[in-house]
Amino acid sequence: MLNFTKKLFILTLITSLSLPHCTAFASAKEVDTTKITQPDIFTGFNSLPEEGVEEGEIRSFYSTDNDSKSIERNTVLRSYKDGDLIYSKNLVINPDLVQKDRAYFKSKSTMKKVFIKYLTGSWAKANSYTWSKSNTVKWEVSGGVDLNISEAVAAKMGLSTSRTTTYSVAVTIPANSGKYSKLGFASDYTKLVYTHKRYMNSSLLYSKKGTLKTPQKNTYLVVYYK
Repeated sequence: MLNFTKKLFILTLITSLSLPHCTAFASAKEVDTTKITQPDIFTGFNSLPEEGVEEGEIRSFYSTDNDSKSIERNTVLRSYKDGDLIYSKNLVINPDLVQKDRAYFKSKSTMKKVFIKYLTGSWAKANSYTWSKSNTVKWEVSGGVDLNISEAVAAKMGLSTSRTTTYSVAVTIPANSGKYSKLGFASDYTKLVYTHKRYMNSSLLYSKKGTLKTPQKNTYLVVYYK
């Protein structure tokens, strides 16, 4: 009986000493084998606000970068091709566990005169529009991607997250009074597509496609007709 109790005590001691190690190993293995792929669901690069609306008279302007990292964005940037590494960061969780984030370039394109918003309320048969208030436009990110990674990618690619257009004097734009119209604001945009991959050690956690819509310096006051 004493011998059995002694054996039971030793077995319990071994189990209790081994349990934390086994639990940590099981958790890490579960994370390593979890893979998530999220499709790109980003939309909204329309040059016109809605179907049936036409672009009319236009005035062009330059916006200024509101971002605190504008100095970095004004540096000479390298060109990228599909698959090139844009961003890399390692986060040490513990001596045996390292989270690795990698962002890879997919494509970059410019979208011209993308509609942002109407500046006047109702449709009217006006012969001109006058505008003097500043207009600010901010970046947009496709759903589900890591915003910190997206911001780092934007900085590396020299892209603005916010820009403002100011008008030193009131701007008057003629309009066709025979048609219903509204005054609107538009901007050129950069569309950047990249792939974000996160690893735990050497095992892939997930791979997501991210799309950034970032404002460029060219902006427009536009008369829209319907």
